[in-house]
Amino acid sequence: AARPRRAIDGLARARERDDDARSTTSTMATAARRDGGARRRGDATRARFLKKFFSRDEGEAREEDEKTDGDDDGAATGKPEDANANANASGDWTPNVSGSSDLEPVDMKTTLSDLDALLGIDSEAEAKAKEEEEAAFRATLRQPSTDEDAASSVDDGSSDEGVSGMSISPQALEALKNAETQRQGLGKDKGEELEKVLNDLSARASKNKASGKKADEDPELQASFSKLVNILESPEEAAIAPKDVERIKKEIFGMQTFYVTAVENLGAEMNGAGVLFKGNLRTERAKVWETVQADLERMFNGEYTAFMLEEPPGEDGPSGDVAIDSKYGPRVSFLIVPSDRAGPSPGTAGWQYLLALALMGLTVGSAVQLGLVAEVSKLPPETMSWLQQAGDVELPEGALPPGLENFDSVAYVESALPVTIGVMAASVGHEVGHQIAAFMRKIKIGIPFLIPNSQLGTFGTLTQIKSTPETRADLFDVAAAGPVAGGMVALNLFVYGLTLSMGGDSPDLIPIPNALFNSSLLLGGISQLFLHAGAKGVMVHPYFIAGWCALTTQALNLLPVGSIDGGRMTQTAFGRRVLGATSLGTYIGLSFGIIASSLALPWAIYIVLTQRTPEFAPKDDVTEVDDGRATLAFALIAVAFLVLLPGPVDVSSTASEIANIQF
Repeated sequence: AARPRRAIDGLARARERDDDARSTTSTMATAARRDGGARRRGDATRARFLKKFFSRDEGEAREEDEKTDGDDDGAATGKPEDANANANASGDWTPNVSGSSDLEPVDMKTTLSDLDALLGIDSEAEAKAKEEEEAAFRATLRQPSTDEDAASSVDDGSSDEGVSGMSISPQALEALKNAETQRQGLGKDKGEELEKVLNDLSARASKNKASGKKADEDPELQASFSKLVNILESPEEAAIAPKDVERIKKEIFGMQTFYVTAVENLGAEMNGAGVLFKGNLRTERAKVWETVQADLERMFNGEYTAFMLEEPPGEDGPSGDVAIDSKYGPRVSFLIVPSDRAGPSPGTAGWQYLLALALMGLTVGSAVQLGLVAEVSKLPPETMSWLQQAGDVELPEGALPPGLENFDSVAYVESALPVTIGVMAASVGHEVGHQIAAFMRKIKIGIPFLIPNSQLGTFGTLTQIKSTPETRADLFDVAAAGPVAGGMVALNLFVYGLTLSMGGDSPDLIPIPNALFNSSLLLGGISQLFLHAGAKGVMVHPYFIAGWCALTTQALNLLPVGSIDGGRMTQTAFGRRVLGATSLGTYIGLSFGIIASSLALPWAIYIVLTQRTPEFAPKDDVTEVDDGRATLAFALIAVAFLVLLPGPVDVSSTASEIANIQF
């Protein structure tokens, strides 16, 4: 539209120039009229072209051409003076339109080409510049091949013919396949087709390179490229076939159960996750959920899995039939997902078994090391003095540290076993609790990964859930069973060790620094009520140390963050929003060392790297757990914080002062 507008402006300027020419002296009048006539003939051509270009009626344009043909012929045969006289007599000048009466219709493509020529646009130069830009762009994308065996290429043709070469790397083709598979979630058939086309491209490129054949001379190579483009440009496959969506909407949902008001395909947002059905409950939620699951299994034989999700309220509150929904509980939506995409991956790779065995060995070694450090006071005094000066005193090659020449190292290692066994027993009890609860709730869990730690012997176990729980209560039971079972073992060790330590005359007692009690508000407070420092410090039994470390480990796993046991319990008992808030608070407490003291940094790193995301939602993520489970979750998490918070107050001295008060 801008080009014709510029042409019309040119006509206006030409008319102004003609008016100026007519006002000149009589000597220049004839020459001015001659020049004006030539310009008018050119302007008449432009005007006729533009009128024809914007005319809606082609016949009208043809009649106008025939009407103005005679006038233009007269101007062209040597009578410009008459035409100019007529223009002056009318007081205004209108360009005559010239042309042939038998002008054939011009299509849009030809018309645009004529317009470019009329306005002085070099289409050939523009096309050439565009080709040069495309060639430069292809050159930037082409990667030079440094390995003839690993890269297949088609060499450039001769420079005279201007045929561009092409280089195809097998690594690039594989990366393209993986990226496209991840983007679209390609099915098996389409993925195999994509792989076949990529392999064919690579093979033909290698063959053409060896024979010196050009890319444009191989029609089969061009056909393969066309197939590749068609695959890459094809739309994403629907997670659920449209006909199945209609069957679910009409035959499973209905006026008597769940009235569907909207259907959303979540393929673009969640990589083909499924279809979300929104609507209003028409009867009890539990009854609807049971009906949906049974009908979905009967109609599709396990092909799809249903999830019931609580619909978040909008800015102005929930819309629709609020009265009915308020009668049957919160508004819900149903997410239907293909079973092969629902929930976590159920398989366990071979390398995971090897990793679990390696971590188990490291954890046992870490627990033994903890026991040896706890019994370090049983080493000879000469050895203890050497350990304190180990950086300054060098030993001859092959010599033992002083004091260990006749030392019974076997007895020393045996004395470390109570701590080692106690720490490992609590971890085993923790995992057994998970396994029993998972078996009872029909939830598949993966192999445990023991996490070693030098201060506690172990950070516990990392256990993955390999199937989707049915309800929140099922997931809660599996998550809570581990800390409860492990905590019971650790508590028994702690109480038993505390009882043995109260006598103060057992040869198995070992001294510990009094500052240890300040690392835990709950455990330190209880210990200071029954134990008192002596000349060598506070004397405790090894089982006391094992119970202390095991209880600290269980408390760490009960923190309400991520997908550890405490996070799973918080998610199921109080919801994902509460879990998000408690996770933020826990991270802040760990960052400042308020929680877990010296263990804060390694524990925070472990959580962030392995278990920072929430657990998969159960199929029924709407029905809340009962009050008993919610109370248990709150109590366990509260106890965990009491164990991990520091205790700066000397409880024993405070208790003595209270006892001496006269009432």
